[in-house]
Amino acid sequence: MHVVQINSSRKFGGGERHFVDLCRGLDARGVELTIVVRRDAEWLGMLDFVSPDAIKHLALRNSGDLLSASGLASIARSVGADLIHAHLARDYTIAATAAAMSKRAKLVLTRHVGFKIGFATRMLTKGAAAVIAVSDGVARELRSIFGESKVHVVPNGLQLEAGFDQNALSAEFRSTHDIPADAPLISIMGELSKVKGQTEFVFASAEILKEIPDAHFVLVGKDNSKSGSYRREIRRLAKVLGTAPNIVFLDWMKDTRPFFAATDLYISSSKTESFGLTILEAMAFGIPVVATDTDGARMLVADGESGRIVPQMDVKALAGESVKILRDNDLKTRLGKAGRLIAEREYSLERMIQRTIAVYDSILA
Repeated sequence: MHVVQINSSRKFGGGERHFVDLCRGLDARGVELTIVVRRDAEWLGMLDFVSPDAIKHLALRNSGDLLSASGLASIARSVGADLIHAHLARDYTIAATAAAMSKRAKLVLTRHVGFKIGFATRMLTKGAAAVIAVSDGVARELRSIFGESKVHVVPNGLQLEAGFDQNALSAEFRSTHDIPADAPLISIMGELSKVKGQTEFVFASAEILKEIPDAHFVLVGKDNSKSGSYRREIRRLAKVLGTAPNIVFLDWMKDTRPFFAATDLYISSSKTESFGLTILEAMAFGIPVVATDTDGARMLVADGESGRIVPQMDVKALAGESVKILRDNDLKTRLGKAGRLIAEREYSLERMIQRTIAVYDSILA
């Protein structure tokens, strides 16, 4: 089986992490891969598990880039590809066109978000052999377009970390960022965007500090907008609310282990979350989660068992549930252990790879 994997993103985020983990897992299990990416992708170094010959570069400017579609078809023919697997909406039509031009490769799409697919894209991709949804919520929209039989739910998976000293990593992280060793630490991670709810997180920090004055907060996220205005906006808000001295603002980080090792409570304040990879990562570290009500949170967080789910944009509820957990060590421990168990049982990387290969096999059988 030879699969051409395509991803046109220049920036690195949750979708790209999924892409890298998937490709690494497939390669380890003997699936032949050709990986097609942009030459200026910031995360090229993360693909070092395959030979340089297995990585091909195309412009991949936009969904209407016919030159890239032709180039992708040529790559697929040259390697004898059985499948072309696209992961971003703007790559769907390029991959669909290339699959048709190759006259052999079948098209697979992965959908990470629940937003509607545009009419033109729907028409061009209706011939897809399979469409992978990362959650049931995403699958609902896809079934109305592609039909029941073509849509497969394969949740994201996570390589569960082992063999490191969590206490040492926590101490290192706190020392580096001047966070007291015994201060409750509440964290959030994700691309800086209004839809991810960092504004609500900052408002919630002010409410939490009223009840737990020694609490500290870490906000990790890269502002990929051209102006970087949202980062400045939430920093100004923290100053106005008086919480800035207790909040550490960090950009993207390659190694997230120290961050999660130091965290006592993880908050997801998103307005939409199709899966929620950072929620899962927090659970895998045994961290209780307070999340706003999204498809991803409902899928991952067992409300009352491994964390709490609160209404969207309800800052009082977000802060209130956080305070309850932080004040009750037994509750905090119980929720954290339950989350870790769910992550191990349902969302391992191995399980995601096996399910993806099963989708491939069902197409080629």
